[in-house]
Amino acid sequence: MSKWTKLAGVALAFGIAQPAMAANCATVSFSAPSLPEFDPISGTYVQTITANVTNADSQAGVANIILVDNDTGALKIGSSGPEYNITSSGTPIAFPLGRTISDNHEGAQVNLSNNSGSTSLTLTVNNNNGNDFVGGMTFSEPLKYSIQCYKNATGTGNGVILKKDENQSGLTLPVTIKKVVSFTTAAPQTINFGNFTSLSQQIQIGLKSTSSINVNVQTVNDNNMVLAGAARPYPANSVISYSMTLKGTTVANGTNLSNQTRAGVAGASWPLILTLPSLPTGKIAGSYSDTITLTLTPGI
Repeated sequence: MSKWTKLAGVALAFGIAQPAMAANCATVSFSAPSLPEFDPISGTYVQTITANVTNADSQAGVANIILVDNDTGALKIGSSGPEYNITSSGTPIAFPLGRTISDNHEGAQVNLSNNSGSTSLTLTVNNNNGNDFVGGMTFSEPLKYSIQCYKNATGTGNGVILKKDENQSGLTLPVTIKKVVSFTTAAPQTINFGNFTSLSQQIQIGLKSTSSINVNVQTVNDNNMVLAGAARPYPANSVISYSMTLKGTTVANGTNLSNQTRAGVAGASWPLILTLPSLPTGKIAGSYSDTITLTLTPGI
């Protein structure tokens, strides 16, 4: 019987930069807690950003904000980083380059009570395009914002349109890709020699990683299949020895492999092959087994 465990280490760091001050409608700053590294294998990451608004026009009672990316296509952090979106109450407010804010209360609305107010935005980062990101890579997206102010606005299309500020320096989204490795093959699995008519049996181990991979190999019976119910010290007629390779490399109990080839976000399969030195003879009839545990951690 072959069994393995997975150890997925992680480490995405987002930073939020303060924007330049707008002069006509209102000034805006953005804040967010420190964000973890992004795991493109697990999928989606969600974080709250707060937009803080102070009016520059004393008549302004409500302001609406949109954010503008530096690229004309899909929204990505940097030109080739993970895809993202920013929403307000479920409605997207981040747009590709070239977008201007409309005079119809589009975007995130902020009520300016006593000349200031704030609203929560939802940042979603994902890897829906399945890009093969490498752990440790960093990307950064300096977003701009546009803001439209209204006087005594009460809803979409209502209120007197006042001033606006467009393409102001906004928040910066930096992201670091997490170094992570994970199994995609369910554990435990069984390598079955049946009635020992063959000298070799194998299984394919599926895994994904953004980094190189460290592997630790442990076996309960030190590369021996032992008769069920046998007591230590095991007699020779109750033990069947075997050797094994992992992805073509000979391994045994206690083996540590460092910085094996990265499996990628799409994943790879590593063959685990057990081989007998010869067909067993002179053994007591019964069920023989050993437990093999593979522990994976991110490499450099």
